[in-house]
Amino acid sequence: IIAGPDGNLWFPDDLDNHIGRITTAGGITEFALPAGSAPNGVTVGPDGNIWFTEFGRDVVGRITPAGQVTEVAHVAAGSGPDGIAKGPDGNLWFTEYDGSRIGRVTPGGTLAEFKTPTPHAGPVRIIAGPDNAMWVTEYDGGKVGHVALDGTITELPMSFSEPDGITVRDGQVWITEESGNKVDEISATATVLALPMPQAHSGPEQITLGPSDTLWVSEYTAHRIARVTIPAS
Repeated sequence: IIAGPDGNLWFPDDLDNHIGRITTAGGITEFALPAGSAPNGVTVGPDGNIWFTEFGRDVVGRITPAGQVTEVAHVAAGSGPDGIAKGPDGNLWFTEYDGSRIGRVTPGGTLAEFKTPTPHAGPVRIIAGPDNAMWVTEYDGGKVGHVALDGTITELPMSFSEPDGITVRDGQVWITEESGNKVDEISATATVLALPMPQAHSGPEQITLGPSDTLWVSEYTAHRIARVTIPAS
């Protein structure tokens, strides 16, 4: 779920094949996609529209704040486009979970795809990092990828346990390890600070930066929300 440019929130409804818009008062409107679309990732594009991935139909699309849908790019069949984020180059970058590729599409629809060095890496979430590059979690490969804007992918030389969520705080990249039950801070030099979750087998999944420089984490199996507060020192 993301904050849209129109003051509303936007979310993918993968089971019902819709993109949803919800006002801060709780009013929900859903916009239909073709059957089998299974939309997954959403982000705000450089053009003021909402961009999304269709995991089930291998499509990257966009929707205007008024609800007009356009399917912009068709990726290779069976790719499973998943996470999507706006890059510092003004393009949209996305992951292909089943294809183990990172995709880049311009606002005009020009598509490029880049294979991950690790086969069957299963990339899921992607974000613009603090270093003019994209960062991605490789859920199946147990790695974190660094993607230069020319498509060159470098994988961190350490193993994670099902890395999933990813965000940026204070110039550092933060990820969750779903089966590793940790939240990790990754510095620009690939130094990792691992923070174990208080509860065993909690399954930390999504992570985002909230107010007061605090991180918030969803716990998939423990059915909780965790807050990570970083001391000023």
